[in-house]
Amino acid sequence: MPGVKEDLLARGSSYSFVQAIRLLSHYIHAEGYEGEDVMRRKIRVRPELSLDFPGTDIVSIYRRGSEPDKYFITATFLGLYGASSPLPTFYTEDLLEEASDDRSISRDFIDIINSPVYHLFYKCWTKYNLAFGLAESRRADALERLYCLLGFGTEKVRETFEKPGRFLRYIGLATQIPRSAEGLRALISDCIGEPSIDIEQCIPVMTAIPADQRLHLGVGGHCLGEDATLGAFVLDCTGKFRVHAGPLSGESFQKLLPDGHSFGFIGRLAHFYLDQPLDWDLEIAVLSSDIRPVSLGEETCSRLGWNTWLASDRGYAENHVRLQKAI
Repeated sequence: MPGVKEDLLARGSSYSFVQAIRLLSHYIHAEGYEGEDVMRRKIRVRPELSLDFPGTDIVSIYRRGSEPDKYFITATFLGLYGASSPLPTFYTEDLLEEASDDRSISRDFIDIINSPVYHLFYKCWTKYNLAFGLAESRRADALERLYCLLGFGTEKVRETFEKPGRFLRYIGLATQIPRSAEGLRALISDCIGEPSIDIEQCIPVMTAIPADQRLHLGVGGHCLGEDATLGAFVLDCTGKFRVHAGPLSGESFQKLLPDGHSFGFIGRLAHFYLDQPLDWDLEIAVLSSDIRPVSLGEETCSRLGWNTWLASDRGYAENHVRLQKAI
């Protein structure tokens, strides 16, 4: 990573404060320095002596010839002087006047107080940033908390998925309330590696009416215009959605068949993401150019109801196959 180090020194203002400290800490440890206070000894931070409105966290990162093993950062926030200072402006004005006379005694003294504050700020950020605790410190408690945020708080749930760690990237989706069709689409599309995924909501299905809720004269369900329904079924548009995939090539289509890994994987993803017990099915659009007519004995084109066609060219650009969720 020598290129990153050179870029830090050349374009320090393009980095956030936390990222700059993080990268410099890596370099310091790589140089053989160890210990909890090594960052405080090797990285000096001071505020910018200016009343200009700051545009970035950092003004510059540099090394001095007299102290080549130390890094010096000029920051634009959290200082006792400068534009973000909580003290009256005249303190900064006095320091500016002193600097114009090529003196810095007062500023150097105030920096004795300033520098530890920046390091405390960084320590606080790293303590409560779970992603940092996992990536940098490898803290087991950070990993456990992230799993809990995701809904994978127990080993039994994690065993449902292969390599559960890869789902940590979806914590943002898993913590959204309410759950959305777009969130489910993004989750399925990214997990199975197919960008052409869509979710159709409110699929109408005939749903059985429980026996105790059907129309019985003198008993219940007989109020016209309110709860009276003839028959044992009712059209329901709130309990099912459809996952659309495609148009896909023949190879991608085979992977989404019910005996493939991806079909069951979609079901587990839907169960994980949804907070309602919704039914679903999968409709796959297959490119006609990849369709082969049925040939008995050939597994890739002879499974009735899944991938069987009597002719390879029916004049359509694509053909659709609808697969029901396994009961």
